[in-house]
Amino acid sequence: MFEYDGGLCIYQNTGEFLVGLNELGADVENFHFREKLVKNYFMATFDVLKSGIRFTAIRKNRHKILAYLKAYYIGINRVLQNDFLYIFFPNSFSYLALTCILLKKPYGVYIRGEMAFNKKTSRYIFKKASIVLTVSPAFTDRVLRLGGNSETIRPMIDFSSEDIVRNRKYLTKEKYQLLYLSRVEYPKGIADLILAIDIMVKQELTCFLLTVVGSGPDMEAIQVMIEELKLDNYVKLVGLVKEKELIRKYYSDADIFICPTHHEGFPRVLYESMIFGTPIITTMVGSIHYLMKDNYNCLSIQPRDPNGIAQKISSVIGNYPSIRKVANNATITIEKYLEQNKQTHSEHLFRKVKEAI
Repeated sequence: MFEYDGGLCIYQNTGEFLVGLNELGADVENFHFREKLVKNYFMATFDVLKSGIRFTAIRKNRHKILAYLKAYYIGINRVLQNDFLYIFFPNSFSYLALTCILLKKPYGVYIRGEMAFNKKTSRYIFKKASIVLTVSPAFTDRVLRLGGNSETIRPMIDFSSEDIVRNRKYLTKEKYQLLYLSRVEYPKGIADLILAIDIMVKQELTCFLLTVVGSGPDMEAIQVMIEELKLDNYVKLVGLVKEKELIRKYYSDADIFICPTHHEGFPRVLYESMIFGTPIITTMVGSIHYLMKDNYNCLSIQPRDPNGIAQKISSVIGNYPSIRKVANNATITIEKYLEQNKQTHSEHLFRKVKEAI
């Protein structure tokens, strides 16, 4: 939880998820550390103080070990006082699941990324959980192979099957709009993308504009990088965008969406790009490969490979109308996926909690 402008904020999608549980009849408490929100940091825009959701916010201090000892002491108390523990994984308090195992109290886990599987303790926690919900069928399969109980949730995105754009045109243009929409931090591959833009410009391919939507800890460093490479005419940093309709416009106006991330669960921006028919260039890390197929519904790139990114973008721009087939297949992919996963995250979890209790 982040202190910002007199409020106590969490990520918007997480806040809407908690509100959804409340509306279904659950008495929800949010438990975590609280710290000051750094300028240009993540998209933490949901104010817990104004939501009516119960919360326990542990203030971090200079003595990190003491802060964690205090937090775990209070966390164990919160486990005792509540009926069910649900952990976004990985998390600073993942080991509270072991308390639940000792007390024979039901708990669940929400796996968001591939790094969650790195430790034996984590895999043991997944196996013993009442339910493990994941962002990808690939992660669900891994938990099932461990002997756990796992299901895949519907993407936590702001758009639905009703927003799917069909019959979009893919025509040759004088200037192409490229889009990066994510946190602005090095593990997301933003620096690789900027270097790729520099390569394209040096090769005298300049019929494009890259729009970077998002904020993050490396925002200022990326700005400096753009200035030093003299790419101001080719890269536009927009910053944080919260308005749903404006985000829709960015996707709709973009001719190519680029996801150069180094590691992931499954990025929600890929779901959103498919919904709006925006052709996708992406790395295949994490569980991306489970849904995205190279030359079928996307074009693949390698992580940390600016030359490969530049080559792929240049290839698409060189024969843009040919991207139609890939984009149309992406539309088919998202239609089927949303049809198979109709329940929201809140609805899915509430049903499983009732079964467990």
